[in-house]
Amino acid sequence: LRQGQHREAVRNFQVALAHEPGSVQILNNIGLAYAKMQDFSSAYEWYEKAYRQDTHDVETLFSLAWVERKRQRYLHARELFQKVLDLQPEHQKALYLLGDILKTAGDYDGAMWHFQRLVRLDPHSIDAHVSLGQCYEQGKQYSRAAQLYSHALQLTPGRADVIFLY
Repeated sequence: LRQGQHREAVRNFQVALAHEPGSVQILNNIGLAYAKMQDFSSAYEWYEKAYRQDTHDVETLFSLAWVERKRQRYLHARELFQKVLDLQPEHQKALYLLGDILKTAGDYDGAMWHFQRLVRLDPHSIDAHVSLGQCYEQGKQYSRAAQLYSHALQLTPGRADVIFLY
């Protein structure tokens, strides 16, 4: 996979899968190879097979949600990201991506909840500060948005999108 030979990797993983038919790791690796080829439908199928083997595997569930987001199936992605957070409430990538989906859908209160939680978990997350600021800005809470943008600037001076937003 690391060498960019994704089709070859899929063939090799499928051979390995014949020897270990229920291997979540192999199924996930096949899903990852398809995702790297931008074949998100096939990636979803393989991640779904892995999920059926272990419904409590957080990274498999996260991969399913991520692929659904890439496929623009946002409602299903929301449900899956929420399941990730039910299993692992501090999963930072799931918090951010679910917040981003909610923000894009106009649910700024829901998005703020996720971004606030992420900022508490990772006070150095520039993306969380900027996204939370955007939510406050949409709610016309400009001073709070400005504080977040200012803090993001302090975390990474010169970041173009923060400067543009501020």
